[in-house]
Amino acid sequence: MWDPRNTSEPVGTLAGHNGVVSGVHMADNNHLLSSSYDGTVRLWDLSSLRCLGVAESQRGNALTSVVPMGVSAFITTSVDGSMGLIGWEKSDEETMMMKGTTLHTFRAHSQALFGVGYNGKERLCSFGQESEWRMWFITRDRHPISLKDELLWNKRQE
Repeated sequence: MWDPRNTSEPVGTLAGHNGVVSGVHMADNNHLLSSSYDGTVRLWDLSSLRCLGVAESQRGNALTSVVPMGVSAFITTSVDGSMGLIGWEKSDEETMMMKGTTLHTFRAHSQALFGVGYNGKERLCSFGQESEWRMWFITRDRHPISLKDELLWNKRQE
């Protein structure tokens, strides 16, 4: 971790993943999410540099990115082309660690997903190995949410 006001010295290290870190994203001003090819997402407290929770990929796949939907839930993307909606369960009393639970898995692309963007309200945009961009419209008519997609761009259409 680096302080942008002083880039000469790191302020600390977040250690815990057993594979390449594939993405990091601020969940809020005090928390960071990191995804890894080890198939986990970790929630970090930035003031203590402590891991608060671990979520494991439902299918054991390498996770290519993570996008928070606030601190309580996040979207993951995977090498199998799926997106997962993950929520945090209450802390384990013994370890005080939170556990991520898969709320829903969406089949998003036919090949590896490289990333997803979230506008903070009702839209996600995903892009994958098959050279497609998809816009996802979040609806809350079903529990927990449902997604309707629209193909925005496909390289094969050029």
